Amino acid sequence: MVLESLSYFEGRDEQDLWVDLFDPHPNREGHKVLARASGKTRHARRSLT
Repeated sequence: MVLESLSYFEGRDEQDLWVDLFDPHPNREGHKVLARASGKTRHARRSLT
């Protein structure tokens, strides 16, 4: 599955979603955004089948 999540991050300060300034992996809030995007994608795929 390919997850298009960019639109869920638009308008947000990307550094607020990083682990820290030197580690741009998603922090807790970044993972919440990804989970929301993933849940909506799975829901949309189920309604197509």
